[in-house]
Amino acid sequence: DAEAVISVETDLLLQKKVLFKKNEAKVLPIASLAKLMTALVILENYDLQQQITITKSDILQNGEQGDLKTGQILSVRNLLYIMLIESSNDAAFALSSIAGQDIFVALMNMKANNMGFLDTHFADSSGLDPGSYSTAGDLAALAEYLLNKHPLIRQIMGIREYNLYLDNGEFHHKLISTNKLLGEIPEVIGGKTGETKEAGESLLLVLNSSAKDRYIINVILNSKNRFGEMKKLIDWENVAFLWQ
Repeated sequence: DAEAVISVETDLLLQKKVLFKKNEAKVLPIASLAKLMTALVILENYDLQQQITITKSDILQNGEQGDLKTGQILSVRNLLYIMLIESSNDAAFALSSIAGQDIFVALMNMKANNMGFLDTHFADSSGLDPGSYSTAGDLAALAEYLLNKHPLIRQIMGIREYNLYLDNGEFHHKLISTNKLLGEIPEVIGGKTGETKEAGESLLLVLNSSAKDRYIINVILNSKNRFGEMKKLIDWENVAFLWQ
């Protein structure tokens, strides 16, 4: 029942096969799935050890995730973990403040254009703005690129719980993934959630394929039950492609 869906099996290098698609080229707001591009811009342009001081503007973003407080100093790496595991809008805003919001968003759009995502545009780093939109097809390609080029993203998206310590050794808080299927379905190795009023519920998952050294990337946009819909898609894949 989701508005747009795609399922792609890939070896991350040469071969790709679409297993299922529905409105995969339809342009829709993507909520926090935009944070995947935020992470990509950070990884390709910034030093992960750089220290960031949290400002009042950072913690005024919608949502309480991240447990950030004004004056705290965190590394870019720590903020990346908070943003991707807890889907913290505060962490996304803090990361994009490094260069300034306008410049950072311009970098996101430049990268999207360079990757050939003609139906993708970003208005902010968190996805709260409905002007951040894409397609299920573009998002699957973005995930494939991240998995291939940036193993740290694969590692972070696969973390269910994580005790976050600051660089000075101080315990900050325990991060708990917003991805409820992580740890519940054995094939799932990572993913990213998103939800706003305009975008509905969205979910991107990466799974181990039954074929050796291959992965399945599933994207669901504008669902009313993203986890239930994703389970149905995975169950269908397990039956339809059991011969592999």
